[in-house]
Amino acid sequence: MALTIIPQFEAEAKPVGEAQEEPNRDPYLERPTEGRGVGDFLKGTALGNFKFPAFGKMIKIIMGVIIAVVLIVILFIKPGILVK
Repeated sequence: MALTIIPQFEAEAKPVGEAQEEPNRDPYLERPTEGRGVGDFLKGTALGNFKFPAFGKMIKIIMGVIIAVVLIVILFIKPGILVK
């Protein structure tokens, strides 16, 4: 980690973005190409022992059930919403 202290006028003359947003300079930050999947995120937790191909299918099923439940709840609250 490095810290550079510069005068305010110099900082205003050379703005930089947050993270990899533009302008991406001083220092230039490359976008990560690996280590960004669900498995990599959960690797350091207690959930890191799942087999992820099956876990990926389970996530799709869970998301489908959640969407179906939300739609059913919306239709019970406002039953005429699809007729308008």
